[in-house]
Amino acid sequence: MFATSAPVARAATVTVTTTLDENDGSCNDGDCSLRDAVATAVSNDIINIPSGSYVLTLGEIVVSKSVTLVGGSGVSRLDGNATSRVFQITGNVNVTLRNLLITNGKAADGGGMAVFGGNINLVNSVIEGNAASNNGGGIYMSTPGTVTLTSGGIRQNTAVIGGGGIYNMSGSLVQLGGVIENNSAATGGGVYVNLPGAEFTLNAGVVQQNNGTALETGGGGVYVAQGTVNVNGGQISANIGKRGGGIQSANGKIYLNGGIIKQNQAEFGGGVYLAFPEALLTQNGGEITQNSATATDFGGGGVYGFQGSMVLNGGVIQQNTAVADGGGINIRFGTLTISGGQVINNQAGAKGGGIFGEQSVMAITNLQLGNNAAVEGGGLYLSSLASLNLAQTAVFSNTASLNGGGLLLRGNALVTNATLGRNQAQNSGGGIWSELGTVTLNNATVSQNTAVTGGGLFNNSAVVNLHNSLLAGNVATNPDCSGTVTSNGYNLVQDTAGCTLTGNLSGNLTGVNPQLASLTLYSGSTYIYPLEATSPAIDAGDPLDCPATDQHGRPRPLDGKLDGIVTCDIGAFEYGIPMRINDVTVTEGNSGSLLANFSVTLDFAAPVTVTVAYASSNQTAVAGLDYTAVAGTLTFSPGDLTKTIAVPIVGDLLDEEDETFLITLDSPTNAYLADGQALGTIVDNDAAPSLSINDITVVEGDSGSKNANFTVTASAPSGKTMQVNYATANGSAVAGGDYTAVSGTLIFTPGQTSKTITVNVLGDLLDEENETFMVNLSNPQNSTLSKAQGIGTIQDNDPLPKLSINNLSVVEGDGPPKTMQFTISLSAASSKIITVNYATADQTAVAGRDYTAKSGTLTFTPGQISKTVTITILSDLLAEQTETFAVKLSQPVNATLGVTQGIGTIIDNDPQPPTTAQYLIYLPLVTKP
Repeated sequence: MFATSAPVARAATVTVTTTLDENDGSCNDGDCSLRDAVATAVSNDIINIPSGSYVLTLGEIVVSKSVTLVGGSGVSRLDGNATSRVFQITGNVNVTLRNLLITNGKAADGGGMAVFGGNINLVNSVIEGNAASNNGGGIYMSTPGTVTLTSGGIRQNTAVIGGGGIYNMSGSLVQLGGVIENNSAATGGGVYVNLPGAEFTLNAGVVQQNNGTALETGGGGVYVAQGTVNVNGGQISANIGKRGGGIQSANGKIYLNGGIIKQNQAEFGGGVYLAFPEALLTQNGGEITQNSATATDFGGGGVYGFQGSMVLNGGVIQQNTAVADGGGINIRFGTLTISGGQVINNQAGAKGGGIFGEQSVMAITNLQLGNNAAVEGGGLYLSSLASLNLAQTAVFSNTASLNGGGLLLRGNALVTNATLGRNQAQNSGGGIWSELGTVTLNNATVSQNTAVTGGGLFNNSAVVNLHNSLLAGNVATNPDCSGTVTSNGYNLVQDTAGCTLTGNLSGNLTGVNPQLASLTLYSGSTYIYPLEATSPAIDAGDPLDCPATDQHGRPRPLDGKLDGIVTCDIGAFEYGIPMRINDVTVTEGNSGSLLANFSVTLDFAAPVTVTVAYASSNQTAVAGLDYTAVAGTLTFSPGDLTKTIAVPIVGDLLDEEDETFLITLDSPTNAYLADGQALGTIVDNDAAPSLSINDITVVEGDSGSKNANFTVTASAPSGKTMQVNYATANGSAVAGGDYTAVSGTLIFTPGQTSKTITVNVLGDLLDEENETFMVNLSNPQNSTLSKAQGIGTIQDNDPLPKLSINNLSVVEGDGPPKTMQFTISLSAASSKIITVNYATADQTAVAGRDYTAKSGTLTFTPGQISKTVTITILSDLLAEQTETFAVKLSQPVNATLGVTQGIGTIIDNDPQPPTTAQYLIYLPLVTKP
């Protein structure tokens, strides 16, 4: 018996044939509605919906299977008739909507579509003109699942409460393209992201011109309640909301990794609004630009943090405006942490053109804060209840129409390793204006700022501490400082007119030109004033107390004067001769050695001898095998700029991964290590070894199995791990009958050159031809194939079978002829074709009189063990002796002869004639008349 399996349902293409909304449960009657097509579909079916208008009159269509719905070349309009939503998608299904318009739907939640699980992909489809009396005008996502907008749009949908375009309760919304535009809701005009597990990821496409209308919430483009928004690309632009024109976070998380938030508008937080303590904005890249806050109080053109936290690690906040405070950033009760990026070209109508902080904690490092403008605090405004820690930052080219061109500080502030340059105030404090709090400057440089009074620093009533700081080249009636300043020693103030220095005056330099170079990025990411080689600020700082690095991360202290006395410099810049070493890549040879030449350079020549120690160390390359270890000391004579470290690279023929080693500089004298470690990369030039497999012959046994051991050989050792797949294949030998099939993967560890594949050859007693099978190699990795097939030959060991014929006898008849049927038998079956000739031969019986002569060839197909030869026996009435004839075998092929002749005996059945003659004479009977 043969088993049969149940038929497997296969995906089919179903075409909708009527625009009417019918529900007869069949598409086999030549009349297929959209509703019936969806209801009768099986998993993975494709439903074609020709162009036309499909108005639903029987309510929403429930999709509970994985299907693809494809519209026509024109517009396939799926219309909810303003009485129901169009689709409800439920279950763990995969649904693709392609080339469709879903419109005029209406429901409490999800006017166009409601999603209860599964993965939904919108491709060139539009969700437009739908309405929800609660949430999700276009789409409502209720349970965990994924909606992906690949292309097309979600537009002109409305919701009374949240998510005009999409309301995401707890699923994942991914935008890869297309637009979410012109939607509106009280909260989250475009997108509403609700629970902690809910996410919206924008990788490409646009969220634009949406409107969040609620007075206390808003979120014109996106509102995130407790979930997460990831902006990796694309734009959130031209959206409007009361709070958070682009995005508002209640207690959710926003990650700006790329893309742009631009040209959005709100009363508070034109770009982003953070509402409550758990709200978080982390900007790692991308741009917040050209957004505006229109309220006459508070503000935050780019970002407004009512509460919550903002973290700026990179990216740009620029060209934002606020009618009130904080053109770029306004942090009111939250925290602001900055470790990189730019806040530039922003404008506030009142305070804090770049940054405004009120009752907040701000920690700012490595920031470019420039070209911002406000009435007060062009760069940054700090209120009396806020605190600021500003380090390794440049505050430059900011303007204030009143006070504090760079910084206006009413709270406590610590400024370390910072540069304030080219800021301008039309009244007081071109660089810094301070009042009320305590302001401490450590290793700060304040230069080229302008004001009417206090060009560099204007102290109204704060406690201002100055340590290791440089104030010079500022322009005002009181150029460098105005008011009372407490010195903690080791400062350079070029012009003290209008400034009273009190406290520790040790090490102070006054009335001297600091000899500053122009404001430049130099070798860092923030603007700085480098010291000229003859600056009096070099080595003039506090010998016992200075930061470990300068504004750009150069180590402190350095021996800037090269006099053997290592002391910090005054200001944000530490003067020294930078020393660097470059990375080198070299292609190895096949033998001998090549040189990897590392250049060690000084940024500028030293007037004295410079030395540095160096040494190599292993990474993946090994000294002695791949390169020759080096160590020593380089000496730069006065005026030298470059020295070379030559490392011999050892050539070989081994294919291997590219390898690396390090050259490390140490213990420089009269210079400092700006880049003290180089990576040497040895690029391998050797071809991958080739793999080959041998052929093998095995003599078959009579039972059990023998091993056919194939060897796979690499043409050369490799430094990489090589692997290759293998599998047997039938030739004339058949797996399961003649050998056992095998397959797998061979793995050559580095250095190995051979592997064995064992195939079991099965023994038998069957005489047969020699047979073959193959072992094929495929998919080599880190190698090539030179001989990809091994031939296995199974050599037969069984003797040829013997042919024998039997003897027969038959009683001769008087009537029709009789027959004799001789059997020719094999001693054993064979897998070969066996032939043998046969022919009758007279003995006492004579062909033609006693039997009919016959000859021919018998053919045994494989497996046959007997054949018959039929001889006709001729009848007669002649009494005779028993007679015989022979059937002889000859010329066997693929067999030998055992009994070569069969004897046929014909037994006579006729009576014998009498031995004495007797005669009878019959006379006629005569009677008388």
